[in-house]
Amino acid sequence: PKRDWCSAVGSSDLSSGINAEYGKQNLMEDLEMTDKALFNVFNSASMTEQDFVDLQIPFVETVVNPVDGETVEIPLKPAQLHDPEIFARNKKGYLTLKARKTLYDFPSSELDAMLLGFRKIFPSNFLKFLSPKELSFLVCGQTELDFKDWREFAEHSPGLTQTAKTWFWECVRSFTAEDRRALLHFTTGMASLPFGGFARLPGARFKVFEKLADLDSCLPTAATCFNTIYLPPYSSQQIMRKNVLIAIRYGSKGFTFG
Repeated sequence: PKRDWCSAVGSSDLSSGINAEYGKQNLMEDLEMTDKALFNVFNSASMTEQDFVDLQIPFVETVVNPVDGETVEIPLKPAQLHDPEIFARNKKGYLTLKARKTLYDFPSSELDAMLLGFRKIFPSNFLKFLSPKELSFLVCGQTELDFKDWREFAEHSPGLTQTAKTWFWECVRSFTAEDRRALLHFTTGMASLPFGGFARLPGARFKVFEKLADLDSCLPTAATCFNTIYLPPYSSQQIMRKNVLIAIRYGSKGFTFG
């Protein structure tokens, strides 16, 4: 399934493995994907030299032995070069060493198996020109939904009033990124956009049609085969927003709320 491929392509281990295999190691970028919390701490502008002294983090990598489950500390540098603490002046050196040790010096059978599968599908002469992020974009599509692009390439039925159009797009503009993706999924069945954005939606443009209903309690419905959402004639924008959010948050996983 496509979402399984997207999860695999977006995984930090596979991304770093692809980088290593094709000689495109980007240690800082790979570490950011693998351990974002650590990366953010060490790249924080507010961290002072004294903060790093107080942390007292040794130049070691803690790993779990897959055979007996015991935790082992492996020095990131040879013993004669071992620096017991991280200071502001050498934090980049620590991150570089940790990234190299974590991502490239501890190959796993799982990663080898994933790379083997990728080699069967993606030829090496194709992969070597792409970063993991670019490959993820081509396979999985675009998850950031641009409001202007969405509005520009949407269509509306003749029966939908101008007021309803205005209310709907003001609601979409106010939605969080997560709710926008939920609206896209509810209406189209897709969690991301293809390369090219809303102009390249498969089958048809994103459409907003009116729904024959008189009650404010009625929820929007959708026809995912035609990328269409049907809106009842709500009496206010507040009611429209509430009902659209209920529909996309709880009704986008199937044909029933039950």
